[in-house]
Amino acid sequence: MTAVYSTTETPLSYAAAACAAWATSVLAMACVARLNCGVTCLVQGAIFLLAAVPLALGALGLLRQKWFHDHAAFRRGMYYFIVFVLFAADGVYRTNVHRTQIEAQEQTLAPVITSIEQYHATHGAYPMTLEELQGTATPPHMRVSYALDADGGYRLMFVHDAIVQHRYVPGTHQWVDNI
Repeated sequence: MTAVYSTTETPLSYAAAACAAWATSVLAMACVARLNCGVTCLVQGAIFLLAAVPLALGALGLLRQKWFHDHAAFRRGMYYFIVFVLFAADGVYRTNVHRTQIEAQEQTLAPVITSIEQYHATHGAYPMTLEELQGTATPPHMRVSYALDADGGYRLMFVHDAIVQHRYVPGTHQWVDNI
C-alpha cells in the first residue's frame, strides 16, 4: 500500500506526533496510576502504565488515518482503544480490591493500637514489645512489626504484598505507606 500524504503534513511531522502520542500516553497513565493507586500499589500502577501501550497504538492509528488516509490503521486503532479500556478497567478493579484488603488489615490491628494506647495511659510509657500487652495478640497471618521510637513514640507496621509497609503514626492516628 502506498502512503498518501496530505499536502500540509510530512512524514517528519507524523513521526513527531507519534513520539508525542507515546510520551503523552505514558505520562497520562503514570498520573492516573499515581492518583488512583498511590505509591504503594506497584502492581496496579504497572497495569495502568501497561495500558499506555494500547492507548498510544490507538492514537497512532488515528494519526495514520489522518495523515496517510489509512483506514485499516484507523480500525486497528479502535481495537487498541478497546484493549486500553479493558486494561484500565482491570487496573481500577484490582486497585479497589487492594484497598479493601489493606483497610481490612488496618481494622484487624485496631484492637492492638487500642491496647497500646491503654497501656501507655496506665503505665505512662509504651510497651517495649507487643507481648507485654495482656489479652491482645497480633493476628498470626500478618507480619507485624513493633518498635519504640527515639522520641518516645512507637512504630507499628505490617507488610502487604511482600514489599509494601503500612506504618501507623500515633500522633495523627493515620496509616502511611512505605516502600
